[in-house]
Amino acid sequence: MTFLPGDILVAASNVPANVELRNLHGPGRILHFDEMFNLKRTLATETDGLVVGIAVNPINGDVYATDARAKKVIRFSAHGTPSPVDVPLPEQKFGALTFARNGDCWLGVHNLLGEAATDVDLLWRFQSTGESINSWAIDFDGGKLKFHRISFLSLNQPETRLLYASENGRRVLQFDPVRMCQQDDFLCLDPDDPRGTFAIDQLADGRVIMATGLGASLFDDDGQELFRYPIAERRGWSRVKLSEDQDTFFVNNFLEGIIERRQVSGGVLVARHDIQHRNALCGILEYPQISVD
Repeated sequence: MTFLPGDILVAASNVPANVELRNLHGPGRILHFDEMFNLKRTLATETDGLVVGIAVNPINGDVYATDARAKKVIRFSAHGTPSPVDVPLPEQKFGALTFARNGDCWLGVHNLLGEAATDVDLLWRFQSTGESINSWAIDFDGGKLKFHRISFLSLNQPETRLLYASENGRRVLQFDPVRMCQQDDFLCLDPDDPRGTFAIDQLADGRVIMATGLGASLFDDDGQELFRYPIAERRGWSRVKLSEDQDTFFVNNFLEGIIERRQVSGGVLVARHDIQHRNALCGILEYPQISVD
């Protein structure tokens, strides 16, 4: 079964109901839906952890996923067949990932919980052919629990700005992928703001959508809040991802297992789906149009 344009892929490990939040793990899986959230199949990652990141290589349509707890990067062909990642990456808790137009993959180290080394390079880039691997030691927020590093990552369409954040932190940071250097923070939440930094995605015009833990907001190109989406304000809204046409976006509630699809302009609810699984809902994407032989 080939992935089709408009299909929705969701990282949602089969986490048992009795597992503590600090120790979430279970058989890794990706849920493959059609555009109406009808389940087409479940892809097993053959890991026992928490699948957090998911992205598509625009060159060949391969789907990559990351299980930070298992320290694995997983790949499926455009037909959904498991394929080894033939890149000599270090054993790290990779989580957030995104692809450039040329097939280069950007990866972030999700956290360093339980790790002896604390001075590791946090940002990585590799060619899917395995010909080149680069890494950088960059600034980070740490999040509310202080052990998170790059929980969320987003590359803009001109590929001139890489935004990243730590789970439930205060700062959205910037890295220049052209000059390969740190930039001033994109935004910083006030200390008394009850919201936090969660997943981010960037529109072609420079605006940014960010999940805030309590909902989602739209920011301008300079990090000023433009609009707070009319999402029921409660804990758990941790992931956002734009649709391919950028008219709508997905927002996930990790704690409740709820996915909402809303219009970027005005936030009108377009669709809502319950995966019937709590504490598992992570990365999400709409499969793009790709020419695959």
